[in-house]
Amino acid sequence: MATSEKSEVEIELKCIAEKFWDSIKNTPKHFPKAFSDTFERIEVLEGDGLSVGSVFLVKHAGELDNPIIKERLEDLDEEKNMNISCNIFGGDLMKYYKSFKATIIGIPTEDEI
Repeated sequence: MATSEKSEVEIELKCIAEKFWDSIKNTPKHFPKAFSDTFERIEVLEGDGLSVGSVFLVKHAGELDNPIIKERLEDLDEEKNMNISCNIFGGDLMKYYKSFKATIIGIPTEDEI
């Protein structure tokens, strides 16, 4: 019988939510530059890379056990709560998971509201 697990992590960042959100929604552009030791490249395979349905090929750098993944942008909500969800559907990570979905929500602090 398969098991289903969910992990949640809450991290308080030392930047305003909008700045964080900009880097998250523009991951293909920013992450390989900002985290070159982790990401070799992120290619947009389908779509414009900024809208739902876009598909990415993520090539991790270094000696990671899971160097390549394919993911699809499933949800992007900038209006309400800075929410982005991606479904990983291909690549080396799928050797270990039947399905894998990541969701990031940017929540402004009371000082930013």
